[in-house]
This record gives sequence, structure tokens and C-alpha cells, in this order.
Amino acid sequence: MSDTKSNNPHQGHRERMRERFIKESGEHFETHQLLEMYLFPLLPRRNTNEIAHRLLGRFGSLEDIFLADPLELTEVEGISEKTATAIKVTAALMRRMAQESYHPPKRYDHFEDVVRYLQSLYTGITVERVYLLLFDNGMKLLDCILLDEGTVNQANITPRKVLEHAIKRGASSVLLAHNHPRGVAIPSSEDIATTNFLQNNLRGMGVTLIDHVIVGRDTVMPILNHQIGNLRPSPISGEVDEKFYRSFYGRFDARGSRSDE
Repeated sequence: MSDTKSNNPHQGHRERMRERFIKESGEHFETHQLLEMYLFPLLPRRNTNEIAHRLLGRFGSLEDIFLADPLELTEVEGISEKTATAIKVTAALMRRMAQESYHPPKRYDHFEDVVRYLQSLYTGITVERVYLLLFDNGMKLLDCILLDEGTVNQANITPRKVLEHAIKRGASSVLLAHNHPRGVAIPSSEDIATTNFLQNNLRGMGVTLIDHVIVGRDTVMPILNHQIGNLRPSPISGEVDEKFYRSFYGRFDARGSRSDE
């Protein structure tokens, strides 16, 4: 009788991978190898190397795999509903880690502080969400409200709704944010219309709309800064204050991306 184990070229492969990982901490592993190892305990009797390649071939990157809908994941050969659920639990843990690693400043004096906070909110989120950030007149964050899920529009995000939250928390200024989970931070005509509608109406109610920020996969876009730059009321004084906004946006230029100048 032949020794089938000794003739198996994959015998001991997983153990060798684990030993190598312990020595190298994954630094020199290819992406598919890390994904292959991640799948070891989820698929103990399957060739996870092949499945890892199929996942990357279908979704293109680790980020897109962990952001994928569970039903999309199960369309890949070798991925069961149970495995898809485990992948989504991992994505939720990654989101929680991002939130725990964020240490909020006492004052949000700079747009970069706002961006870091928004990135912690949107990590791992695969649907469009609208958040309302409420600030006092010293730029201290009073609260963050999930306003809506879905496309930004004037029907769901009304000045009255924003004003109610501002009054409840004693906020003098607000910042609206929503994400484009699978796209770039380019505002739609509806995004711009909603921004202008809110700004004009809230100003008459004594509340400053600091900006409406779109968070994309790799970039952010502050719509008001892009449209009218620094010539608008300061959330601190309520008066047009170009100096405040120059300081607030810092090295973020009017296109909403970081400037190296």
C-alpha cells in the first residue's frame, strides 16, 4: 500500500506557512498568501490558495473583498454563507479598530481633524450614510447624528430637521457629511443643490453650515470650500472671515485634496 500522505505535495504546506508567518510577521507575504492563511481556519479541508486567487480575481483587492456584500461573496466558488459571514465579522472588527484608534481633539480647528473623524466613521461602511456633526462656537464637537441612509436629497435632509438637532444640543454650527462607498468624492447635482438649500435656509435661522463633505474611497471633497472658498460666515463669529477658513482648511486646496505647496 502506497503512503498517500508522503506523496502529497501539499502535505505540511499550512504548517510551513504558519512558521514563516511567525518569523516574518507577514511583511514579505503576497496579498493572496495572507488571504490564503486567513481562510485556513474557515476552510480546513479546502485549497485556500485557489480560493484566495478567485476572491482577488473577482473583487480586485482586500478592501473590496471585505466591503463586498455577503451574497456577492457566496458567488465565488468555495465561499459558503458561513465563510462570508466570518469575512463580514472581520470587516466589522476592522471598523471598530479604526474607531478605537481615533483620539478626538478638544477643538476641531482644522479640516484634517474633521477628515480623520469622518474616516473613522466610514471605515467598512458599504452603504451611503449621512452624518450631521454639531459644533459649539468654539469648534468643540457636541454630537454626531446619523441623519439618513441612502442618496442625499432635500426631502430627507431638511433645514428643520438639522435645526432641531442644533437646538437640542445647543450647537451654533453644523457640518454635513456623506460617503460614496464605491466611488470618488465628486458631488452630484443633487449634492450641490442640497448643500446650497441648507446653507441659505440655516443662515436665516442663525446656524452656520461649515461645509458639506463627501467622503470617497481615497479622497474627500468639501463642497462649500470648492464652490465659494473662504468668503463665508465663520462658525465662531458668524461674520464673513476669510482668515478663519484659510486656517481651517490649511493645506487642503479648493478641490478638496491635499496640497503639497
